[in-house]
Amino acid sequence: MRLALIYNRNQRVALGERCLEILKDYPGLNISQFDLREAQNIKKEFDFYLRIDDGDYSLDLPSSLHPSGFWVSDTHLPKPYKKIKKIIKNYDFVFCMQK
Repeated sequence: MRLALIYNRNQRVALGERCLEILKDYPGLNISQFDLREAQNIKKEFDFYLRIDDGDYSLDLPSSLHPSGFWVSDTHLPKPYKKIKKIIKNYDFVFCMQK
C-alpha cells in the first residue's frame, strides 16, 4: 500500500513524526511524507492520503486527493474544534483522539 503521510514537520507536538516512526516498520506499507505546505504538489499516485493533525488549520489537502483521512487530535479544544469542523467534510475518513 502506498501511503502519503501529510503533516508540517518540526511542529511542537511532533505527532506526525511519532506516527511515521511507528508506521515505517509495517511490511507492505510504502510511506512518503509530505509537508502540508507542499500538499498542492502531491501526485495522485497513492492508495491513501493521511493528514496528521499538527495544529495548522489554515491549509488543507487538494480536493482531488482521495481516499483521504484526517487524524485529528485537538477536538477537545474549543477554537481548533470549530476550525476542524469546517474542514473535515473534505475527508473520506476522520479519526479522533479525544471526545
